[in-house]
Amino acid sequence: MINITEEVIDSAFNCFAERYQNWFADSEAMLNLYNSANGAFVGEGSLEDFRTVYEELRRKWKVFRGSQGHWSLERTYSVLKDLSEDLRNCCLSELDIHKWRDVWNAIENLKDIKQLKEGPSLVAISKFLHFWNPRLFVIFDSEVVENWVFRHKYLADQLNSEPVKSMLDQLNLNNNSRLTKYFKALVFASDLISNYPHIMETFASKVHNDIGTYEATAAEWFLLGLVELPPGGIEVSD
Repeated sequence: MINITEEVIDSAFNCFAERYQNWFADSEAMLNLYNSANGAFVGEGSLEDFRTVYEELRRKWKVFRGSQGHWSLERTYSVLKDLSEDLRNCCLSELDIHKWRDVWNAIENLKDIKQLKEGPSLVAISKFLHFWNPRLFVIFDSEVVENWVFRHKYLADQLNSEPVKSMLDQLNLNNNSRLTKYFKALVFASDLISNYPHIMETFASKVHNDIGTYEATAAEWFLLGLVELPPGGIEVSD
């Protein structure tokens, strides 16, 4: 586990806000998307609410770009609706070994949602799971998370830390699969949120009340901001 001060956490969120200003430019639309996702799965659920999410991810977020085949609206909704209801109400910071098994099962259940030459699309899997439960599933975007955040060695090393390895051993998971790479990122994010409550405190102070509990979103924003900071021992002045 990396050691992080509250000052670094504050700086990381400030860097995120500066670097990704466009993410805040249309915050109302993002809030509406989260509300549609919630309406799609609360109680009996609503296919029409999910249609809003599916079409937004398909058209604007290009979630099926480069696909050699992907699921329809109806099949995606059916699979998500059949996932553990208990898991949909969980946060990154409150998972026990049984819930981690459910997390892995959810990832596996969506592995065929979009097929690429190299195998399952972690982008599609993580984005649909994120809107199913944004308190738990971090978006694993290939451009900014997989190939930028985890290109930094000190963060990539966390995916093979002892807590992560222990979780894989307990669940008897293959350490080298594409799906496991996303699972390891979630274990790391869970450790971050659990060990550094200031991450959630800072995140909640910067967003609309309705999404202030979204731990997975907080972890993603923090990491995206963290990698914008100068390395330790270096100060940048005007």
